[in-house]
Amino acid sequence: MLYSVTHSACELKAKQDSHSFLFTLINPFGTKPMKIATKTDASTHCQTDLGPTFGTASTQCYDLQVWSTIGNNLDLGFGFKCPDNVNKKTFFRGTSPFQIDDLEVFKVIF
Repeated sequence: MLYSVTHSACELKAKQDSHSFLFTLINPFGTKPMKIATKTDASTHCQTDLGPTFGTASTQCYDLQVWSTIGNNLDLGFGFKCPDNVNKKTFFRGTSPFQIDDLEVFKVIF
């Protein structure tokens, strides 16, 4: 799961977003719910064939990519801090690439 302040407006480029985070409520490894914090260069990326994408703007390496046409990819450690003792590629779903059954996007209005 993910949260981003900047992802709602797609401008076909990366935007730095130090307020975004990834989180898991349940996962195949049975760990407790966990918030995965950002590193200083964390960003969101928007492209017409991509859903929510998180990583770094400077290196264009992505922690989480959601594609509309191919498998989705997780590789923690670029823009987000990989939790200790977890597999950075399979932590969310147990496999990589993985399929998404349900995706919900929320916007917080202050």
